[in-house]
Amino acid sequence: MQRWRKSFPELPIGIQAFDTIRRAEMVYVDNTRHIAKMLSSYSRVFLCRPRRFGKSLLVSTLRSLFQGEEHIFRGLAIEGDIPVELGGTTKDDIQNVKISKIAPRCRTMKRASR
Repeated sequence: MQRWRKSFPELPIGIQAFDTIRRAEMVYVDNTRHIAKMLSSYSRVFLCRPRRFGKSLLVSTLRSLFQGEEHIFRGLAIEGDIPVELGGTTKDDIQNVKISKIAPRCRTMKRASR
């Protein structure tokens, strides 16, 4: 059993940070070709997907891309398609709102106002 585990990469269960997954060489299903298409087609994107559907990992992937961490994308579909104009983007240029962190506060405020 132990030998079997050593031969396969680790699954990133509960890990939503793209850079952590890539640096640790965990299993990652490459969907970056869709990111390249999205970036070339739209100037603004609102991500509205069901719970547990990979939104946080996608935003983390975009953050790494916009911050110019090209080395993390080696071997992925987007490697040759990283737009030059992304260089110079800082972490302050990326907006990430986690609704799950806001929703409990809203419920508490509603109860308090009654």
